Amino acid sequence: MKHHFYHVDFARLEKVAVEVFKLGFEVTDAEEVEFEDGGSAWVFDAIREQSLDAESITKDAIKLEALAQQFGVEYDGWGTYFEGDEEFGRRRRRINSRFVSVKKEPLGSFFTL
Repeated sequence: MKHHFYHVDFARLEKVAVEVFKLGFEVTDAEEVEFEDGGSAWVFDAIREQSLDAESITKDAIKLEALAQQFGVEYDGWGTYFEGDEEFGRRRRRINSRFVSVKKEPLGSFFTL
């Protein structure tokens, strides 16, 4: 299960990522994306392997959306994929109903020492 977060302020997004990590989710490296209208934002995903149980998914989504609101960032919902899904590796993602292109170079980890 992948939960999506984004915001224009990297520092604010980073604070949410730390809290999400404390909840037991794997947190992806932040990437900067460009919107079709020329704007940009930072994004990361929170990942947890789990069964497709509607009750637990809804519980997690509510908790993560509340956390995002607490820090003033956008929670963009959740998604999943089947193992072996070739589309999983694509370099485009949907954010708030707008398609964006992800810059090719990763920008580092939230958890550097």
